[in-house]
Amino acid sequence: MREIGLWNVEEGVAQTFFEFDEYAGQCKYSDCTHTHGVGCGVLSALEKGLISKERYDNYLKLRKELKYLESKQNGSAQIAEKRKWKTIHKELKNFNKKNKQ
Repeated sequence: MREIGLWNVEEGVAQTFFEFDEYAGQCKYSDCTHTHGVGCGVLSALEKGLISKERYDNYLKLRKELKYLESKQNGSAQIAEKRKWKTIHKELKNFNKKNKQ
C-alpha cells in the first residue's frame, strides 16, 4: 500500500475536536477558519482558557495537513496555491525594495 487516503474528513475533525463545535457556532462569520479575525468564537474561547492551547495547536496542525493532502490530490488547487504564493513573494520583494530607498 503506497498511501492512505482520508474520507469523511470534516466529520472526523468535528468528532476529534468536539469541544470546538460549541464555540464555532458563536463565530461571527459562517466560513470562519478559527485562525484570525474579530468575532471568532473559538479564538475567544482559547483566550478565556476554555480550550487548551495544545488542543488548538493540534487542530491547526491537522487542518494544515488536510489542506496539503487536498492540494496534492487536486492538481488545480495545487497550481492555484503555487500562484498565490508566487504573487505574495513578488509583492513582498517589491515592498522591501520600496522601503530600502
